[in-house]
Amino acid sequence: SAACASHFGSGWVWLVCDTLGELYIVHSHDAGSPLRDGYLPLLTCDVWEHAYYVDRRQARPDYVQAFWHLVNWEFVDLNAQAALFSWKGVSGGPAQTKAPEARAPPDVKGRPGQ
Repeated sequence: SAACASHFGSGWVWLVCDTLGELYIVHSHDAGSPLRDGYLPLLTCDVWEHAYYVDRRQARPDYVQAFWHLVNWEFVDLNAQAALFSWKGVSGGPAQTKAPEARAPPDVKGRPGQ
């Protein structure tokens, strides 16, 4: 919630995972995407004004609280499991195709555990 409500300007806040299954919260602006940094997006919150202004005006934190009631966590979890399965390969060994190289997230403030 804090990452979404405090995002400066317009853009997106993402829950992503890397090839090791580590979760991160990253921010992007404009047409930015965590895919270009080698992360798999699991969930995104649109924090552009068009997403909430008609219903909430300037109250982005209220919009974010309402957003959490709409998240399908089963779907998020299934996507995370599918990503890890494909990165490890069907046999459970090294991936059959090269996985994206893990990089430090651009916004380490939102990293879980920090």
